[in-house]
Amino acid sequence: MGPHLKRSFASVFALVMQNWSGSPIIFNYTTYFLQQAGLPKPFQASVIVYCILIGSLMVSFYGIERFGRRTLILSGGAACTLFNVAIAGLGFAKKSDATDNATLAFICLWVFMYAFGFAGTGWTCAAEIATPRLRAKTTAFAASTNAISGAIFNSTVPLMIAATSRNWGVKTLFMFAILGGIGTVINFFLLPETKGRTFGEMDEMYDLRIAPRKMKAYVTTLEESGQKQHK
Repeated sequence: MGPHLKRSFASVFALVMQNWSGSPIIFNYTTYFLQQAGLPKPFQASVIVYCILIGSLMVSFYGIERFGRRTLILSGGAACTLFNVAIAGLGFAKKSDATDNATLAFICLWVFMYAFGFAGTGWTCAAEIATPRLRAKTTAFAASTNAISGAIFNSTVPLMIAATSRNWGVKTLFMFAILGGIGTVINFFLLPETKGRTFGEMDEMYDLRIAPRKMKAYVTTLEESGQKQHK
């Protein structure tokens, strides 16, 4: 696989994690999903969910520069996968106030890690990973792929959760747990850390076929020349 194709796939998977992690079911059908989860006041719960989303997105502006892009996307993907399993697992539990509270708590934690981890970070990575000459095409390809995956899920998720169809309810999140886990593993191998890197440095590392997971520690020619000047 050539360097430009690798960069294209890295941009794609940085973005599609938004859909693969379960956002089509958590956000697009929030109130109905919360009703299916058995919460007594689904609308009020949906307001809480979106307040957490907005607050977490604001915090992510700090996190993206403090912790780095790769760290946020991988930690967000892993956390959302675990929370998906927890929420879906509660779908088998006997309904009670404790179950309802636990379900809402895990959903809120999921929303925080989604927003803090990769809701905005994915778009940043999609633009920073591509070489400047192909950035418009690469970003458009990644955004289109993300939109297509979103359209597929938006068409199928209602059938999965509806009581008159498959009636999977919250158990649908088992599927997104699998997809999110796969996406996180793929990102571990494909996604580089772009924090503090110039486009020239990214080009150099990809041309030298440095493994993306090792790029954070790699010392580029530009860094070497800067270190020599300081000496």
